[in-house]
Order: sequence, then structure tokens, then C-alpha cells
Amino acid sequence: MEAGPKVGVQALEAVLCDSIAEVTVISEAGIPMTYGRKARNIPPALRRATLARNGGRCEVFGCDSRYRVEVHNKIPWSEGGPTDPDNLVAVCWFHHQVATHQRGFTLYSDEKGRVLLERPADSRGPPAPQ
Repeated sequence: MEAGPKVGVQALEAVLCDSIAEVTVISEAGIPMTYGRKARNIPPALRRATLARNGGRCEVFGCDSRYRVEVHNKIPWSEGGPTDPDNLVAVCWFHHQVATHQRGFTLYSDEKGRVLLERPADSRGPPAPQ
């Protein structure tokens, strides 16, 4: 309901009567709580915060897809990457499953904060958007 329509007191009471409350801790800088290396899996609240960061769209520069947007670790947990907001990126199914996991592209942020794809050395695929 945070970004949804305004509702009356009775409607709010009805919603709260049958709902489950969730608390998301956000720092003064507006960053959701970090989890470090204690958790490999992305907790649901952090997943939702990551998806909401870009309006539910793919964060890869030049892509505005909202189709099956998933959360991906820029630095994989298996390689020491933390489960923290600055290491998580929301990407569409194509950029996550096809480009990253099947074709070996890596996601990174440039100096302007744009999420880009880096082509693997042995790739013959199309170049990443610049």
C-alpha cells in the first residue's frame, strides 16, 4: 500500500486484520538492510526492495523490460560476493538466464552507475550496449 491508492480507515482495518506485517530496515541513506556473507539466498524483503529500485524494470543499460525480472548477484556469492543491495541487480529473464548464465556475460556497474554487460573473452555474441 506504500505506493498504492489512499484508502479509508475501515478498508485499512480490514486489510490489517487479515494481513502479515513485514518490516524492512532502511538506512538514513535509503539503503535496505545488508546481509553480508551470512545468507546466500536473497531474503524476500531484500528481493522486493531490489526489484522496486528501478520500478520493476531490468537495470541493464538500454533495457526497459519488465518481463520476468529476477535478482542477480553481480559478484557471485560463491566468489565472495555479499547479499547486499549494492551487489544485487534486477535483470530481465533474457539478461539473467541467457546472457549471464548461458553465454557467460558478466554484469558490472560503470563509473556513472549504469549496469552493463561484459562479454566473455571467447564469445562471438553481439556486443554489450555502450
